[in-house]
Amino acid sequence: MPLTIIDISDKANPDLKGRIQGGGSPNYLSTPRDVYVVGDYAYIPTAGDDSLTVIDISDPAAPTFEGHIAGTGSPNYLSYAYAVVVEGNYAYVVSLTDDALVIIDISTPATPTLKGAVTSVSYLNSPRDIIKSGNYVYIAAYSSGDLSIYDVTDPANPVYFGGLDSDETNTTLGIAKSGNYIYCANQYYSQFGVVDVTDPSTPLSHGLLTHAKVLGGIAVAISSNYAYLVSSTADCMTVIDITDPANPAYVTDFGGAGSPNYMNQPSDITIVGDYAFIACYADDSLVIVDISTPATPVLEGVIRGKGNGLDGCVGVYVSGNYAYVVSSFSVAIGYSQIIIIS
Repeated sequence: MPLTIIDISDKANPDLKGRIQGGGSPNYLSTPRDVYVVGDYAYIPTAGDDSLTVIDISDPAAPTFEGHIAGTGSPNYLSYAYAVVVEGNYAYVVSLTDDALVIIDISTPATPTLKGAVTSVSYLNSPRDIIKSGNYVYIAAYSSGDLSIYDVTDPANPVYFGGLDSDETNTTLGIAKSGNYIYCANQYYSQFGVVDVTDPSTPLSHGLLTHAKVLGGIAVAISSNYAYLVSSTADCMTVIDITDPANPAYVTDFGGAGSPNYMNQPSDITIVGDYAFIACYADDSLVIVDISTPATPVLEGVIRGKGNGLDGCVGVYVSGNYAYVVSSFSVAIGYSQIIIIS
């Protein structure tokens, strides 16, 4: 279960750069679920180690363990840590089985410390994704069907601020924010939802697209007037026109399991410039797609295989010339790893 670093300077020919792996001591990378990169560090919630693990990536060819914080239940509430966003001196983590939002002080990456936490079966039931904007974090609470909003102005005391349980937020696994809107990738019901958060205390249902290609929606990214949703059921990336957020419209889809696109069960998507970077769980691949013309996405490059540490990819983050991919399996080694692709 590695963190793998991939060199993407030549997007048509992505190449393995470095990796670090190992559940438990000393690397604490058992079942990583997400990755967020800031500066010289990658922050990784690990479900198997119930931790937030910090990796020093200053040398992409040789990433090293920097620090971690772990623990189920009180006080750290990191049982099955699932998703993370980082801003300033804090990492904001949601943990699946503790039904919790946990705020961690990362001002000293070697010794991350608990700053604040809140648990709620009502508003944080099995949270799957988190984003931060201004003084608020927006959380997809999968089991309760909620989009929950917390005020984190005081990181030591996060406070529930508003929420919505509707068709737009039902079984949401992935969320993205653009302007005053949250866009929701929903696992069931073939639906893509739009929520108006102009007033975060009172989020409102705003738009809904029903289409077969969004069934199994697991993650979504926004670029300009388009949303790019990946579906683990339809094995594709669906392009959605959100020029009018009240009326999201299907544009096209791109995918297919196996050769040539290797998009069997995509699990995460990141967009940088004219390219979408997609981690695909069942094809053990990082797929790079040219989206410069949204109506006609084109395959740009692929790197795949267990030998590249991409066995069961679940998360991807792009920074500079590198893609940082976390994977849930490693057949050759038998434990979690992070892979860096340049």
